[in-house]
Amino acid sequence: ENAIEYKRIAGYFSSNTFAVAAKGFSKFFNNGGHMKMIVNVVLRPKDYEEIKKSLKNPEEIYNKHQNDEHHDEFDLTGISKSHIEDMVKNHRSLIDAEYAINADSGGGRLDKNYKPIAYQIQAAEKTYADYTISITNPGGHSSRPTKVNAIYDLAQALKEIESYAFPVQSNDITLEYFKMRSDAEKNQLGKAMLDFSINPNDTKAAEIISNDPNQIGIIKTTCVATMLDAGHAENALPQSASANINCRLFPGTEVAEISSKLREIISNPNIKINVSGTPKSAPASPLKEEIMDALRKTVHAQYPDLPIIPYMTTGATDGRALRAGGIPTYGSIAFFSRGEDNFAHGLNERVLVKSFFDALEHWDILIKELSKN
Repeated sequence: ENAIEYKRIAGYFSSNTFAVAAKGFSKFFNNGGHMKMIVNVVLRPKDYEEIKKSLKNPEEIYNKHQNDEHHDEFDLTGISKSHIEDMVKNHRSLIDAEYAINADSGGGRLDKNYKPIAYQIQAAEKTYADYTISITNPGGHSSRPTKVNAIYDLAQALKEIESYAFPVQSNDITLEYFKMRSDAEKNQLGKAMLDFSINPNDTKAAEIISNDPNQIGIIKTTCVATMLDAGHAENALPQSASANINCRLFPGTEVAEISSKLREIISNPNIKINVSGTPKSAPASPLKEEIMDALRKTVHAQYPDLPIIPYMTTGATDGRALRAGGIPTYGSIAFFSRGEDNFAHGLNERVLVKSFFDALEHWDILIKELSKN
């Protein structure tokens, strides 16, 4: 409340973000305080108007919302994606670059005792896509069953999807990941990882990796049933049945390819297949030596000889839109953390104090190293 200057960088902006500090901001402005913000250019019309009004009379705005219990929901993720895709598609000249460094992925790993064990650079993302498979038929009374039953038809289709094994795939990122990760696995899986990194056509190694739920997604596209909706009454034959098939597409695999493959897998031609939303695929980014060399110097300045492992994430970042637009993108978060401390997007999300200050040095070194080229 006694501050006279406030500076903040916010990737997304909503007035709800500052609700907890509304009283403090009111006094801050009345005391002649100055605020400087760097935010996403996408603002809600309501926020835009309120910001303009607050410049004239901040106390009035505070009093107006002090007892307001209604808070509009704001889909930040949707805006982020639409905005970066709009920039790539319609304002390419403003962001065109040889490559991009994404501060929303990658990062260092610590063991349970806070000892650094590896640094990961994200160079690829799997594409998230949901497909709905459905079927309808006349139905009828359950006391007069027929040979046609939507639930049975859907169940057969689901079993066919379950039985299908998508082909093994690899790229520079996943092969390097398996090569370096194999050292940490002192078992059959570790040997399979090493064998696969040497020969991606090694079917035995691929089978062993595929049997590990933590690794199967790294060597192929996966599709799995996640939700069901069928029937309308306990005493009636089902007139409809549908299921959601959640797929994670290996980089370079098109959404339409999986639609065609599901059509091929499902033998019943009456089963309809629809894609939910408008998912878009993106290729992996090549492991440029100048990027890897700069990152090695950056990480090793703080953690000498720490392994640097490229990887592919199943999550989603703005990097996907950039890669899809032809800009290779590399995820390099400067923070180190333990797996058990990962509360991303939660109210208890946290960063180690040491990691926070180390990150300042990380970015200073990385940017200077990259600028040499």
